[in-house]
Amino acid sequence: MRKSRKWLLILPVLVLAIVVIAVLLPKAPVLETVRWASLNDWAPDGAISRVGDRWYFSSGTYGRVYDPDFGSGWNQDVIGPSNVPEAFDQNYAAPGSVLQINGKWFMFYHGESHECAGHFPFHAGIGLATSEDGYFWTRQGQILSTWEERPTCQENRASGVGYPSAVQHDGYIYLYFVSWTSAEADATHVARCEAEHILESDCWKKYFQGDWMEPGLGGHSTPVLSRSSEAELYLAAPQVQISEGTFLGVFETNLGFVTATSQDGIVWSQPKTIFEFPKPHIEATGQDWYSYPTLIREDGQWWLYMARQDSSLVHHMHRIAVTLP
Repeated sequence: MRKSRKWLLILPVLVLAIVVIAVLLPKAPVLETVRWASLNDWAPDGAISRVGDRWYFSSGTYGRVYDPDFGSGWNQDVIGPSNVPEAFDQNYAAPGSVLQINGKWFMFYHGESHECAGHFPFHAGIGLATSEDGYFWTRQGQILSTWEERPTCQENRASGVGYPSAVQHDGYIYLYFVSWTSAEADATHVARCEAEHILESDCWKKYFQGDWMEPGLGGHSTPVLSRSSEAELYLAAPQVQISEGTFLGVFETNLGFVTATSQDGIVWSQPKTIFEFPKPHIEATGQDWYSYPTLIREDGQWWLYMARQDSSLVHHMHRIAVTLP
């Protein structure tokens, strides 16, 4: 009887101790749906760009903006397919980055033309659009294209340049992009233009073999960041920002999302994994499929935004809290 009484006295203390430990132990981050984008199918389809309280993202073949000032579920189209025959953005146009420069808005967008049957293979290019208010946009034309001839439909592969991510640094706009060619694995490249000449068609120069010497339209370029192993297959879908004076990028590989830093935007640290896929991307379907990373800092916490497929193979926006290396 005495032992039973002793346990009755000790049990509440043990229960309290377990509860306290459970509360104090760090919680594993949880992948969560981004509610304001929950009704947008195929979102994001590239990098997300946040300017103040506005969020620019791709959804399907269109670009959209979400502004919480207009309601928790409000977003509207800001750009879409031009429907101009043979134009680089005939069948797809969506933002990769939006910047404000001297009070004016600039959108760097991914465009595609689908001249074969269906969405794939596509041929991509990067365009520029401008706006006075960030809601209504005027296309300024294509600013980056590939040096390689367009492949035939029988080759059945992506081609061109796309997935732009822009940052402003030391008077220049650095524009990171993916190049799809037959000669190398998909990798991240960069071009730049002086911010004050951004509307001049010949201002863009691609980084090539140690210098800014090749034109944005049709010029060659050298990767500034490539895959670390054959298993990664590629290093693409860049999203780059300036954080505490340093270039910070997040990228997609076949195995997961990786992050790297740079002091000059050209020489980068060794990429480190911050989100590992449950299956390699090329083998994944449904809820094992992830793509299109973006890092956003909110209230002192870094969040990794991404696309994840559902059981119907349509992807939607999700996020998870991360700690950067």
